[in-house]
Amino acid sequence: PAALRSAVYRIVAVAVLVSSYLMLRDLLPAVRSDSVDASLLAADVRIFGVAPALAMERFTTPAVTEYFAFFYFSYFTLCGVFAFVVVGANTNPIATSEFAIGSALVLGIGHLGYVLVPAYGPVHYLEHTFREPLAGGRFLRLVQETVAAGGAMKDVFPSLHTAMPVWFALFTWRRARVTKQRAWLLAAVVTSFFAFNIVCSTIVLRWHYAVDVIAGLALASFAAWCAPRLQVI
Repeated sequence: PAALRSAVYRIVAVAVLVSSYLMLRDLLPAVRSDSVDASLLAADVRIFGVAPALAMERFTTPAVTEYFAFFYFSYFTLCGVFAFVVVGANTNPIATSEFAIGSALVLGIGHLGYVLVPAYGPVHYLEHTFREPLAGGRFLRLVQETVAAGGAMKDVFPSLHTAMPVWFALFTWRRARVTKQRAWLLAAVVTSFFAFNIVCSTIVLRWHYAVDVIAGLALASFAAWCAPRLQVI
């Protein structure tokens, strides 16, 4: 039946993108055994005068850490919700194809970036530079356990924890502007709030260098520019 074919097609499309990330855990060390953490750290210091992840340590109380850990972990929920609602429901074919194209660009280019610029991030490279480990609660443990179980480990440049939420926010703002619907406007506001906190969490929780975040913002903006134009084609 057409409905079943459509559902299977969409599930497979999402599964391919997810599996392409999960295989990087074994693929990246085989492709590149080195890391470029020193270069990324040097770029941070050159731009900001200090590594932001180190500068944030004095503000990271257990409460602050847990707050941002909640948002860092919410990234996975946010991705699932958008995939289910926009791709799964398919209530608007134009929105669905635009979202699919943009998401494929972000993830495809992002995964390629991991191959070309392998790095462990401040949490590992600067492990002995921080005064003490992060202290948090349940959500910090969830984040650490999830990364340990399925993370690619050398996946920091560009920051997809930045690129994906920001792309979602840009997508929803465009849909709100095009459709004039309050539902899209509300989605844009909520998504933007989560995106902002998720981006901040990448630095506070020491997963990313600031240049990773800048690259993620550029990638999200590129996808937002390309997706509607490619959708028309």
